[in-house]
Amino acid sequence: MNRKNKIYNLLKKKKSVFLVGTSDSGKTYFVLKELIPFLKRKKMAVSYFPDCDRIRTSPKGRVVIVDEVETFQDKEFLEKRSTEKPHYSKKYLQKVARWFRVLKKIQTPAIFIVTRSMRDEVLHLQKILKTTDWDNRKVQTVVFSRRTPKNEKDIISIK
Repeated sequence: MNRKNKIYNLLKKKKSVFLVGTSDSGKTYFVLKELIPFLKRKKMAVSYFPDCDRIRTSPKGRVVIVDEVETFQDKEFLEKRSTEKPHYSKKYLQKVARWFRVLKKIQTPAIFIVTRSMRDEVLHLQKILKTTDWDNRKVQTVVFSRRTPKNEKDIISIK
């Protein structure tokens, strides 16, 4: 089963998804050019937000896709590796706190797109990411990679 079908099946079961990948791996392109048209052909209504600042309402009865979402579940891991101290600025932490308040209002199945710089950071998130930071909703983690995987485990991890 391909990535689009796996995500579709999770959404049909009312499950939310974290789509996690490295910068410039093609996550947004995949969502806009492949996944959204696919979901619409499957008769799923979709609302896409390019970032958390653009969410004004919580669409009812629609799958919500939010690009550029943040999680702090790997904060300690990232801080240990970071040359910048602190890893997250106070201003950024405040911005993300606002995002979390908005994301908490989304009550429908959703896809939250998260970016990390390095592949090992993505794989670390794959291991630990089981709930959202803002409402402790259970999520499935899908690792996005532009390369062709050797096996299905490289594409999707269901936690």
